[in-house]
Amino acid sequence: MKWYRNLYIGKTLEGKKKQIMRCVRTGKKVRDLYLILLREDQEHNQLEIMEQSFLYTLLYDTDSVLIVGAASGMSEAKDLLVSMTEEVYRATGGALLRDYFLSCQTE
Repeated sequence: MKWYRNLYIGKTLEGKKKQIMRCVRTGKKVRDLYLILLREDQEHNQLEIMEQSFLYTLLYDTDSVLIVGAASGMSEAKDLLVSMTEEVYRATGGALLRDYFLSCQTE
């Protein structure tokens, strides 16, 4: 699994970025942690919200995952996704989130 270089963090998790990343990498479960993912194996999907506890059970190949955001709870994850979409729209004039995040990741 890879991490987006400018990882988006929900308000509840601000200041805990490194701790969250370490927990996800090591497989330590964090209560109510939702991740916003971009999966290489699904080229037509924009982004996906997944509870951290399901990450390893639903994804056999976690190397094909780019984590672009982390939030506490589904509501905060949705709010974060809206903020991300608005930012991409302001930067590009469109809502092609997948293309935007992949291009930013490779710069």
